[in-house]
Amino acid sequence: IAISQSIRQKYAAAIDADRLTVIHNGIDTAGFHMPDRRIFARDEVVFLLVGGFSEQKGHPEFVRACVRVAESGFDGFKIRFIGTGNDEVKEECMAYLEAHGLRERVELLGYRRNVEDYLEDTDIAFCCSRAEGFGRVTVEAMLSGALVIGANTAGTAELIRDGETGLLYEQGN
Repeated sequence: IAISQSIRQKYAAAIDADRLTVIHNGIDTAGFHMPDRRIFARDEVVFLLVGGFSEQKGHPEFVRACVRVAESGFDGFKIRFIGTGNDEVKEECMAYLEAHGLRERVELLGYRRNVEDYLEDTDIAFCCSRAEGFGRVTVEAMLSGALVIGANTAGTAELIRDGETGLLYEQGN
């Protein structure tokens, strides 16, 4: 059993394809489903990235993108991080944001059990992983009604229909 087509494809060479089937992870939608919520209703846009700080989850790529957004002239945003992870990657990301004058816009929220409460106040949720097997965070963000921007890789690309249910970008760009 594979949790996504990308996982199925990963193991298809090693396991007879006729023996592989895809069953997506189940998600309790009760706390996340917010169909009537409005985004971009405040003066400040809230960006959210959920996941432990790591190269794999795309934190350095995300902070570089935030700097580019600010440099393009849009400065009405706040950045929230949920998760702990690798301290070295976190420090590198914070130093980069500090060097570009964005550190004061950042909220480091650490580990949270109540991610849905933060999604309720999020305008854009980012899923920047290099190879997400399924993308539970992606689905939760989609359920919340936030705009979801994700890397065009693995499970994330399987979940987001570009321009329809979110936006995909070329991972690494």
